[in-house]
Amino acid sequence: MKHAHVDRGDACGAPSLSRELVSVIVPTFNRCDTLAESLDSVYRQTYRPIELLVVDDGSTDPTESVVTEWAARRHSADFQVRYIRQDNAGAPAARNRGLALCAGAFVQFLDSDDVLLEHKLSQAMGVYAQDSGLDMVYSSWLVEGNGVTRHMLGPDLEEDCSVSAVVMHYLTTFAPLYRRELLEHIGGWNVDLVCSQDRDLCTRAVSVIRRAKRFTDPGCIYRLHLSSTSISSTRGLRRVMSEWKTNMMMTQYVLEDASPKRTAALQKLARRKIRNAESALAYGDPAFARQIMLSDHRIWRLGLREVVKGVLLVGRTLLPALSGPADAHVDSAVSSGAPVERPGSGADRRRL
Repeated sequence: MKHAHVDRGDACGAPSLSRELVSVIVPTFNRCDTLAESLDSVYRQTYRPIELLVVDDGSTDPTESVVTEWAARRHSADFQVRYIRQDNAGAPAARNRGLALCAGAFVQFLDSDDVLLEHKLSQAMGVYAQDSGLDMVYSSWLVEGNGVTRHMLGPDLEEDCSVSAVVMHYLTTFAPLYRRELLEHIGGWNVDLVCSQDRDLCTRAVSVIRRAKRFTDPGCIYRLHLSSTSISSTRGLRRVMSEWKTNMMMTQYVLEDASPKRTAALQKLARRKIRNAESALAYGDPAFARQIMLSDHRIWRLGLREVVKGVLLVGRTLLPALSGPADAHVDSAVSSGAPVERPGSGADRRRL
């Protein structure tokens, strides 16, 4: 259900946003080799004033000295830099720390290996200034990797402001320039997730807003890496559990949607559920796979292909139970919601 719209005045009587402070929050962990380029992209923004908050999530490399030296040459009255260090707690906690300490009415998130294009903030603030009733403004973005650059538009929330639209067309972490009041309203980032945090945040944001607008010029560049250095590099059952929980949350919202994309979104979520269950089976936990497949039967009001595949997969989860007892430790941990790692898998330290 959408929340009560905040009355910010009409377009004629709205105050100018040209001098509103924008806070850019950059969480980082052991990324001193890429961090400076990301920070440079914030400094090159044509918009001012900017408050840049770098939240160091317990790095063991020279991150602090890189940020300190970089800031000493650029800090000014209209470009303020803050370095914040905390014990390693993961990307969502680092972003929430920056959100709690920032002063801007508008908030931009940026990962420490990605870059903003120089007009991103000025274009977004210009769109807000033209229509004070907008709850969220976001850009398209570029994805670079393997020698290929792709232009990603994301969902058209101006046409269909629904969670179904977000399911059908992914909205990445740094595409929106958020109103801080919206982020505070939805409670910030979910610190219990080791992956899919951007899907979770964007879903909760879109579930409560009434109006959003996209500008199609790319505003940022997402960089794919061959190494496992993404915003969350945790693998194993903990990752599967986070993906499944996010999938379940999105399903609940879509089931309440009146969007014309609702049926297609449910089919896509069902396919994700099947992939989650297949991953749980691959990690040797049929009980968890079965729990995934049997959760929320309402999602199975969809195509015959998904239903048949789902039934066959549930059958596969039953075979180990017939041949012998499952791993009691893993089964009990999964059912309780506790983080799970298979022996020998090793919980990777969370990288930003």
